[in-house]
Amino acid sequence: MARPRMEPMNRLGTYVQDRMEELGLSARALAEESGGRLSESAVYMIRRGERSKLQPDTWLALSDVLKVPVEALLRLSPPEGQPLSENGGAPVAGTPLQHIS
Repeated sequence: MARPRMEPMNRLGTYVQDRMEELGLSARALAEESGGRLSESAVYMIRRGERSKLQPDTWLALSDVLKVPVEALLRLSPPEGQPLSENGGAPVAGTPLQHIS
């Protein structure tokens, strides 16, 4: 049975959710694979766009577990001072981050 899809509010949340689906990871599995650097609730908050100011270790944990360059993830986060809900469109699932502008 497929997991219910959350409605992300920003590009980062959308990408994290899509990448988790591609890798077959649940929020719990992503948290476990991060080696304790991410909690399950933090993963949910990132997916929903409720966390925008992430600590460096959080960015590195996402990069490691999702197998994408941290620089590519940083490009998906909203600019300083921009509301999360106005961050623009989301990348299409399966789109390599290197091609997202």
